[in-house]
Amino acid sequence: MKRILFTEFFPEENREKSVANPCQMLLETNDKPLELSELEWLCTKGLVWIDLDSTEGEDMDFLARGCNFHPLAIEDCINKNQRPKLDEYESYLFIVLHRFQYDTERRTLKNNEIHIFFNEKFVVTVHQKDEPSIEQLKERCMTQGNPLSRGTDQILYMLFDQTVDSNFPILDKISEEIVRIESQILVNQDTQQTIAGILFLKRNLTRIRRILSPQREIVNSLIRRDNRFLSPKIQIYFRDVYDHLSRIYETIDMDRDLLGNTMDAYFSVISQRTNDIVKRLTLISLIFMPLTFLTGFFGMNFTTIPYANAPLLYITIGLMSLIPISMIFWFRKKHWFKD
Repeated sequence: MKRILFTEFFPEENREKSVANPCQMLLETNDKPLELSELEWLCTKGLVWIDLDSTEGEDMDFLARGCNFHPLAIEDCINKNQRPKLDEYESYLFIVLHRFQYDTERRTLKNNEIHIFFNEKFVVTVHQKDEPSIEQLKERCMTQGNPLSRGTDQILYMLFDQTVDSNFPILDKISEEIVRIESQILVNQDTQQTIAGILFLKRNLTRIRRILSPQREIVNSLIRRDNRFLSPKIQIYFRDVYDHLSRIYETIDMDRDLLGNTMDAYFSVISQRTNDIVKRLTLISLIFMPLTFLTGFFGMNFTTIPYANAPLLYITIGLMSLIPISMIFWFRKKHWFKD
């Protein structure tokens, strides 16, 4: 489905003053396909933002024949799992962005791709099915006014800003998970799922960092002085996006360090428990060592028990039996049976 989300028209006598008709700001084209002549007319009369929420054949034919976009860029729109990148063509830019979504119940992380065709006349966004960031941006633009009145680069900035800032709530949830796991370890309530949870969070952080790394390079390329597609005024805003990405990087690195410390604490607790078990087993061995000696000595094949008629034999056996009992009291006094 092709949608003209926003249009901005210029009067013929004064192109510096734009005229936005609220009735034409949002136009659904389910029944009537957007023709090439309409797109050409919109681009000659003003600016346009077109959104495609499908990569089916009809929409891709529109990009290829109607918009005359490069086949490699269209192929990237069709094929999933594209790396974030920026390709510069003769008259437009092609950008691939990734946006993450975090499922709190399942604690799973998935990313959605947004493909953007951009120049000073139009913005074309392509994505699979409904994309929350596009809908949120549309609502934001409807309340704040037509963003195309400030140029197509304003739409591009808002897309980047919306996509980058959506990572902060995800990182906050991951930080909460880290704190929860730390609390479980400290109060000795950790389970077998603890180490799995630590590794799962660490993998998610690594995945986010791997995706955001090329996106930071994209923003860095957009804020260069020799960029011919962005105005100097909007480049200042992209520097703010770059700062947000740097903050995200710092947060990810900090969370990864916390996870490393949490894993060390987990293994320390496990090692301490192992030492306590070994200590108890050692104490039990010491307690039963005198009894083992007695049973081993008198369990030999004697015809008659040595010293059987000696008056002190049974007294000696009784005293030796008191040794384990005294050892138990001694260990309890030293608190060796406690953790």
